[in-house]
Amino acid sequence: MRKILLLWLVALGLATPALAASDEAAKAFVEDVAAKTIAIVKTDAAESTKQAELEDLFRPVVDVPFVGRFVLGQHWRAATPAQQKEYLAAYGPFLMKHYIGRLVKYSGQEVKVTKAVSEKNGSIMVTMAVINPGQEKFFVEYRLQPAGKSFKLIDIVVEGVGLLASQRSEFNAVVNNKGLDYLIEALKKKTASAETA
Repeated sequence: MRKILLLWLVALGLATPALAASDEAAKAFVEDVAAKTIAIVKTDAAESTKQAELEDLFRPVVDVPFVGRFVLGQHWRAATPAQQKEYLAAYGPFLMKHYIGRLVKYSGQEVKVTKAVSEKNGSIMVTMAVINPGQEKFFVEYRLQPAGKSFKLIDIVVEGVGLLASQRSEFNAVVNNKGLDYLIEALKKKTASAETA
């Protein structure tokens, strides 16, 4: 569960007023999503109902096309337009089921957003402390990309391990050994398996 609930940063002292305001907005954004997530998973609703509500919450929050293209890496550029389309169509549901589905099982963690720091590439890293009852707290980092007046989530780093890096390595190995079409079908099967679990 440690790495689950959180299927969800220039130092602040050196930031310009504009960057500081953006950092504060990013913190508020993560706090809002976290509060809504906890409100959903703490209910007595069926897991399937919670799953659907969480997907509705996270679908507009996560930049699925960006994440999907990044984790495919060099294989994205080598894919045909038809493969790219089919891959993204398979990757989005997979991401929702495989990661968001884990949030359904909640065991009383407390969360607190501790800081947000603007990065040189324009993204913002927001750090959240996760406190498990009777255990040491650990930290989860959310990398956000400004999107209009809001933000999009593009990476999650838990105890130094990022979603983008770990998934890119995994996908690269699969495509190198068995091809992109195999990966696409594997994503579809994992999604279908999660839906019937």
